[in-house]
Amino acid sequence: MDALHTTGIHFAEALQSGPPWLEKFWISVTSLADPKCVFTICFPIAYFLDRKVGVSVLWIGLVSEWLNVVLKWFLFGERPFWWVHESGLTSKQLLTLRQFPVSCETGPGSPSGHCMITGAALWPLVTALTELASRQSRSLVVKLAPFGAYTLLLLAVGLSRVFILAHFPHQVVCGTLAEPQPACPHHPGAALGWGLQARTPATRTPGFFVAAALALLLSSLALHSMVIAAGIDIDWFRKGDTEPQHSHLLPPGAPPKCSGAPPGIARNSFIYTRTNIGNILQNTQLKTISRARERASDRQKRNRGRAGGEQGRGTQTPAQSKTASLPGGRHPSPPPPGRWLVSR
Repeated sequence: MDALHTTGIHFAEALQSGPPWLEKFWISVTSLADPKCVFTICFPIAYFLDRKVGVSVLWIGLVSEWLNVVLKWFLFGERPFWWVHESGLTSKQLLTLRQFPVSCETGPGSPSGHCMITGAALWPLVTALTELASRQSRSLVVKLAPFGAYTLLLLAVGLSRVFILAHFPHQVVCGTLAEPQPACPHHPGAALGWGLQARTPATRTPGFFVAAALALLLSSLALHSMVIAAGIDIDWFRKGDTEPQHSHLLPPGAPPKCSGAPPGIARNSFIYTRTNIGNILQNTQLKTISRARERASDRQKRNRGRAGGEQGRGTQTPAQSKTASLPGGRHPSPPPPGRWLVSR
């Protein structure tokens, strides 16, 4: 593992040696991809576009974050900003590394939560946008645009985590593989995204979400107590941190947040189903579509009437044209059967 960690340190050093303007870019990316943004930004936007997609984003986000915390408790994982000092690498090699306030996350580092949680939670939104693009356009570029943007986002998030010394590259790859991969449908990571999306409890009763909240909270507390009782300190604090004033302990705070989301979904589902909001919205949409069809039908009828009138005026017979031009506005009587009309 030391060789893997050393390679990751050199990769981070190469990233930090880039142009100065990239520093603000990487810090902005890692801040915007924080797992809390799934609850505060991604979920409201997805819910505004489609209720089922929004609930799916929230559900996958909270379950993925819970899984990420549990995996970190059991997989551990060093973080670059403290390992570089504890391993003595700085005394053996001349390294030019910078540490940032957002780097100082104590606790295990494998897998990367930014890549795992954000990538998995955004998957329902990406699939919905891809389906919408496929219906609206036949262009392959347009159809693949959502997935392309999704891939570039995950790549930028992974590089930003390595840049600020919060994760090693292999931890970023581990977090990325724990989310859906369309090119590898039988990979275990794909089962997490697709499995959770296919089982989104959008129509479950409020009791289900309350039970899910209690299960997530109690199970995390039980696992935490078991690991502590086994003599493993998972709430570690590394003194290799060169800026301890910025340190913050993240993993133990995630289970309460995850357990607080299901009651919110339950309240939303109760209001949505019991107050007939869904029926009202559906009826409003149907009325709007019906009125639009009626207006289109009326326009077609008027256009047909105008076309018929113009056609009738433009196809007069020679006799009709001649009788219409008689002086004095006289209208001769129609000719008897079998006789021709002779003009005077």
